Amino acid sequence: MTITATALSPLTREVVCQSFPLVERIAPRAGTMFYGRLFATAPDVLPQFRRDLSQPNFQPAAEHRFMQLALFIRSTAQHAGLADSAGHDDTVARLAQRHVGYTTQAPHYAPLGRAFLWTLEQCLGPELTPAMRQAWSDTYDVLVTSMIVPLSAGRR
Repeated sequence: MTITATALSPLTREVVCQSFPLVERIAPRAGTMFYGRLFATAPDVLPQFRRDLSQPNFQPAAEHRFMQLALFIRSTAQHAGLADSAGHDDTVARLAQRHVGYTTQAPHYAPLGRAFLWTLEQCLGPELTPAMRQAWSDTYDVLVTSMIVPLSAGRR
């Protein structure tokens, strides 16, 4: 599977990659906020998780999972649709297949993306510029689009 990223402009790619240290900086508090928001706004996704990552006692796991998502988004900005994207595409395809086993459905990705952007807004405040928010949103959408295809194939 090749990920097409015609929607990602060079500027979008640059904004995501350059702002990544800001996202990395907020990870310790962002993880539980992110999952708290996700489970509050989309409680139907909770059964896909072995534990409620919004709980403070799971903060290290929530931080780790939040950073995994941020890293996949950054990797999408760096590689998707480019000549050197084969490794990234294979990794995303494997991730998508794992999500089939988690009972993830295509509609579950929208609230996840909204919770991610909400968390960026809450943690970064005015540091999250409109252009930065849009770049992360657009890149997340490209990542999700590449994951939905295997989900659909896995349900047949």
